[in-house]
Amino acid sequence: MNNFFRNTLDKVTFLWYIITMKATMTIDMDNAAFQEAQDPQVELRRILLQVSDCLHGMGPIDYIPLIDINGNRVGKFEIMEKLK
Repeated sequence: MNNFFRNTLDKVTFLWYIITMKATMTIDMDNAAFQEAQDPQVELRRILLQVSDCLHGMGPIDYIPLIDINGNRVGKFEIMEKLK
């Protein structure tokens, strides 16, 4: 097979791959920021707004560490993509 057909075949083969994306968020609510609060939903809302602000105010993001009101890391937000 000559180079022209080999290069063309490689390009056509690549078109069959599908890129899938998935966003996941994990928040550990077993810490003082949630347990000592009168309403744990207030802290959860604050963290979700933190994610929203990061997604709105910055360029492309694939990872955001989630920080509670006490400055402790309580989870992560990730966008992953993979070829199928």
